[in-house]
Amino acid sequence: LNDKYYRGMAFEFHVRDYYRRLGYFCHRSPHSRGVADLIAIRLYDMLLIQCKVGGKIKREAREGLIVTANSVGAKPLMATKNKLTGELVISEVQL
Repeated sequence: LNDKYYRGMAFEFHVRDYYRRLGYFCHRSPHSRGVADLIAIRLYDMLLIQCKVGGKIKREAREGLIVTANSVGAKPLMATKNKLTGELVISEVQL
């Protein structure tokens, strides 16, 4: 495994911990085996989250995330870092 993998994994844990502090139950899907890196669930709220250190999701992955989220009533989100400040940025994924 390489440094890029470990940076991505560390970022996924950072995002997971952020949502746990907000009261969500979080499940991580390691090794990019699902449409979302994280599933975060709280009463009446479900999020499917792609974590991208570089801030870009390929169109095919974006479409899969949106279709899956819509099929289960979840919000499709992308978590990334602000390149200047390093702060966590969460945005809704759209086509």
